[in-house]
Amino acid sequence: MTLTKIEYGSVASSEVVNNNFQYLDDKISSVSQSLSANTSALSGTISSLSSTIAANKEEQNTKNSKLEENIDTINSNINNSSIVKSTYKNGYDWYRLYSDNWVEQGGSCTISANGSKTISLKVPMADNYYSIIANASKAYYNSSWDIGVTGATIINANSIQLTYGREGGRIFWKVCGFAKNTTEN
Repeated sequence: MTLTKIEYGSVASSEVVNNNFQYLDDKISSVSQSLSANTSALSGTISSLSSTIAANKEEQNTKNSKLEENIDTINSNINNSSIVKSTYKNGYDWYRLYSDNWVEQGGSCTISANGSKTISLKVPMADNYYSIIANASKAYYNSSWDIGVTGATIINANSIQLTYGREGGRIFWKVCGFAKNTTEN
């Protein structure tokens, strides 16, 4: 069925008018069915999108929660870890003092054959319980172990004594432990 064109001002038969009304009624019905189908499909899509958004929101909340936990862990690790508080270097002498008062310090000096030297520590130690290491710049065996042998002794919290064997020479040393808790450190 098609729409019959009626010229303006002319009289149309009741059959033509009824056919035109039927045509328009069919079109309205078709558009209504199409709108109903599209509305139903759109409603399903909206429902699906709502479910997806809710799932994504829950997943994002879980990720945010884990991120907050990680940030808390990092902050806790930062608060419980030590950081470098101050450093010093001048020639061979150096130190590195950490926020928890752990200190590493060292240096180098020359000692004559079978000699010793007392070293004043740049950073005083908390007590006499710290580690000390000493190494010679040259060490060799020549049928006597004392040629390149070095020694290191803790005198007190402020100083150490270094010794060198028969040859003498440069000795490198390092001290590790807790520094005296002072406001200057």
